[in-house]
Amino acid sequence: MLAINIANKVSISKLILVASTPNFVRTDNWEFGIDANNFEQFSDSLQLNLSKGLKRFVSLQTKDKTQIKHLNQTIDNYPATTQALNQGLNILLKTNLIKTLESLSVEKEVILGKNDTLVPNKIAKWYQQNNIKTQLLNTGHLPFLCDDFLL
Repeated sequence: MLAINIANKVSISKLILVASTPNFVRTDNWEFGIDANNFEQFSDSLQLNLSKGLKRFVSLQTKDKTQIKHLNQTIDNYPATTQALNQGLNILLKTNLIKTLESLSVEKEVILGKNDTLVPNKIAKWYQQNNIKTQLLNTGHLPFLCDDFLL
């Protein structure tokens, strides 16, 4: 979402989105988001144990035990604050950049994970209908962890 917002304000030649959607929340007019209650449940779990919640999220994104171990060490070495994560979740809940993305006149590409639980892969059809080159990798919400990931 940040990349879409920045691309709307500066001159770029191409926009590449990774595991992204212009609107994370499902509405009557947007079937490609997730239910707002899921965000609230995730936020609540982070309130109980921030590190454990983040590690659980990471473990659902890759099956590579070496990657999970490395990512868990990174979570321990660079702890996030509950406030920062809640602010980020709030931005995702309230931001809708569909019209902004549609209005960008630059070449656009998106890389999605087939098993992504946050950005459902059915959004690929919407991207393709809007002339956005789309790649689907056999991964979850962190496609850059996939061996097939290339920019």
